[in-house]
Amino acid sequence: MQNLRQNKKIKIAILLLCICVLAFFAFSFAYELREADHICLGPDCAICVQLHQLATLRSQLLSVFSFGSVFACALLLCCGLAALYALFVRTATPVALKVKLNN
Repeated sequence: MQNLRQNKKIKIAILLLCICVLAFFAFSFAYELREADHICLGPDCAICVQLHQLATLRSQLLSVFSFGSVFACALLLCCGLAALYALFVRTATPVALKVKLNN
């Protein structure tokens, strides 16, 4: 019973994290669209700095997610190859070779 509650809490936490990430992307794009035609004050423009920081953070988050997906694909590939190896490659055990063990 405790395990089911813990799994449910983990699923809720993951769902909330996904919602937060999606909200960040949505609000950052909305802010960028809203401030795209702002009156720039030169090199010390606070809005330009914020837009640059948002773009940097979005690219870093996307690189983390792409690394995670590549890692997951590699892990699935290794598990699949291990399953195929276990399925098609016969091991030479006494039972598989039907060897009678007499002492």
